[in-house]
Amino acid sequence: EGDPDVWTTTFDKESALAISVIRHHPDNPDIIYVGTGEIINSHSSQFNGSPAYFGDGIFRSTDRGETWEPFALSQLGTISDIYIRKDNPDVIYVTSAQGVVAFTSRQTEAPPLIESAPERSFLSPSISLTRTTS
Repeated sequence: EGDPDVWTTTFDKESALAISVIRHHPDNPDIIYVGTGEIINSHSSQFNGSPAYFGDGIFRSTDRGETWEPFALSQLGTISDIYIRKDNPDVIYVTSAQGVVAFTSRQTEAPPLIESAPERSFLSPSISLTRTTS
Protein backbone atom coordinates (compact mmCIF):
# COMPACT_ATOMS: atom_id res chain seq x y z
CA GLU A 1 0.00 0.00 0.00
CA GLY A 2 2.22 2.79 -1.25
CA ASP A 3 5.98 3.18 -1.47
CA PRO A 4 7.66 2.62 1.93
CA ASP A 5 10.34 5.14 0.97
CA VAL A 6 7.84 7.97 0.45
CA TRP A 7 6.63 10.02 3.42
CA THR A 8 3.45 12.04 3.44
CA THR A 9 3.02 14.73 6.07
CA THR A 10 -0.15 14.50 8.12
CA PHE A 11 0.82 16.79 11.01
CA ASP A 12 1.46 20.15 9.33
CA LYS A 13 -1.90 21.68 10.30
CA GLU A 14 -1.46 21.11 14.05
CA SER A 15 -0.61 23.79 16.62
CA ALA A 16 2.96 22.58 17.18
CA LEU A 17 5.15 21.35 14.34
CA ALA A 18 8.25 20.20 16.24
CA ILE A 19 7.88 16.56 17.28
CA SER A 20 10.13 15.40 20.10
CA VAL A 21 8.97 11.80 20.51
CA ILE A 22 6.76 9.24 18.75
CA ARG A 23 5.34 6.21 20.57
CA HIS A 24 3.07 3.45 19.30
CA HIS A 25 0.52 1.74 21.53
CA PRO A 26 2.02 -1.71 22.31
CA ASP A 27 -1.22 -3.62 21.58
CA ASN A 28 -2.99 -1.45 19.00
CA PRO A 29 -0.96 -0.32 15.97
CA ASP A 30 -3.68 2.20 15.05
CA ILE A 31 -2.87 4.34 18.13
CA ILE A 32 0.16 6.65 17.97
CA TYR A 33 1.17 9.34 20.49
CA VAL A 34 3.50 12.22 19.65
CA GLY A 35 5.10 14.67 22.06
CA THR A 36 5.69 18.15 20.72
CA GLY A 37 8.38 20.79 21.17
CA GLU A 38 12.15 20.73 21.04
CA ILE A 39 14.89 21.55 23.55
CA ILE A 40 18.26 23.08 22.55
CA ASN A 41 20.96 20.63 23.66
CA SER A 42 24.28 22.14 22.71
CA HIS A 43 27.26 22.40 25.03
CA SER A 44 28.45 25.48 23.15
CA SER A 45 25.18 27.40 23.31
CA GLN A 46 24.28 29.91 26.01
CA PHE A 47 20.68 28.73 25.49
CA ASN A 48 21.43 25.08 26.29
CA GLY A 49 18.35 23.46 27.79
CA SER A 50 15.98 26.18 26.60
CA PRO A 51 13.01 25.39 24.36
CA ALA A 52 13.99 25.85 20.71
CA TYR A 53 10.41 25.24 19.62
CA PHE A 54 7.66 25.36 22.19
CA GLY A 55 5.36 22.39 22.21
CA ASP A 56 1.66 21.95 22.77
CA GLY A 57 1.67 18.73 24.77
CA ILE A 58 0.71 15.34 23.34
CA PHE A 59 -1.26 14.57 20.22
CA ARG A 60 -2.89 11.21 19.45
CA SER A 61 -3.86 9.42 16.28
CA THR A 62 -6.26 6.48 16.32
CA ASP A 63 -5.93 5.76 12.59
CA ARG A 64 -2.19 5.09 12.16
CA GLY A 65 -1.30 8.76 11.77
CA GLU A 66 -3.82 9.77 9.11
CA THR A 67 -5.44 12.31 11.46
CA TRP A 68 -4.38 13.84 14.78
CA GLU A 69 -6.12 15.31 17.80
CA PRO A 70 -4.74 17.27 20.76
CA PHE A 71 -4.67 14.66 23.50
CA ALA A 72 -3.17 15.86 26.77
CA LEU A 73 -0.77 18.04 28.71
CA SER A 74 -0.72 21.17 26.58
CA GLN A 75 0.04 23.04 29.83
CA LEU A 76 3.44 21.29 29.95
CA GLY A 77 4.46 22.64 26.56
CA THR A 78 7.54 20.77 25.36
CA ILE A 79 7.39 17.00 25.90
CA SER A 80 10.68 15.11 26.33
CA ASP A 81 9.53 11.52 26.35
CA ILE A 82 6.48 9.29 26.55
CA TYR A 83 6.54 5.90 28.27
CA ILE A 84 3.60 3.53 27.75
CA ARG A 85 3.41 0.63 30.19
CA LYS A 86 3.54 -2.64 28.31
CA ASP A 87 1.65 -4.54 31.02
CA ASN A 88 -1.07 -1.84 31.18
CA PRO A 89 -1.00 0.39 28.06
CA ASP A 90 -3.67 2.69 29.52
CA VAL A 91 -1.01 4.05 31.91
CA ILE A 92 1.26 6.65 30.32
CA TYR A 93 4.25 8.45 31.87
CA VAL A 94 5.47 11.71 30.36
CA THR A 95 8.59 13.77 31.02
CA SER A 96 8.84 17.47 30.28
CA ALA A 97 10.79 20.52 31.39
CA GLN A 98 8.28 20.87 34.27
CA GLY A 99 8.70 17.32 35.58
CA VAL A 100 7.18 13.86 35.36
CA VAL A 101 3.47 13.11 34.95
CA ALA A 102 1.54 9.82 35.04
CA PHE A 103 -2.00 9.53 33.71
CA THR A 104 -4.33 7.12 31.95
CA SER A 105 -5.36 7.27 28.33
CA ARG A 106 -8.98 7.73 29.51
CA GLN A 107 -8.27 10.62 31.88
CA THR A 108 -10.06 13.88 31.08
CA GLU A 109 -8.39 16.26 33.58
CA ALA A 110 -4.74 17.25 33.70
CA PRO A 111 -2.85 15.11 36.23
CA PRO A 112 -0.54 16.61 38.88
CA LEU A 113 3.22 16.35 38.53
CA ILE A 114 4.72 13.27 40.18
CA GLU A 115 8.09 14.97 40.42
CA SER A 116 8.94 18.56 39.59
CA ALA A 117 12.00 19.48 37.60
CA PRO A 118 14.62 21.57 39.46
CA GLU A 119 13.69 25.25 39.73
CA ARG A 120 14.96 27.46 36.88
CA SER A 121 15.84 24.40 34.82
CA PHE A 122 14.72 23.84 31.25
CA LEU A 123 16.51 20.49 31.15
CA SER A 124 14.00 17.69 30.89
CA PRO A 125 14.01 14.92 33.46
CA SER A 126 14.17 11.32 32.41
CA ILE A 127 12.84 8.32 34.26
CA SER A 128 13.57 4.64 34.40
CA LEU A 129 10.69 2.26 35.00
CA THR A 130 11.38 -1.00 36.80
CA ARG A 131 8.81 -3.70 37.49
CA THR A 132 8.79 -4.89 41.09
CA THR A 133 6.77 -7.58 42.81
CA SER A 134 5.54 -7.47 46.37
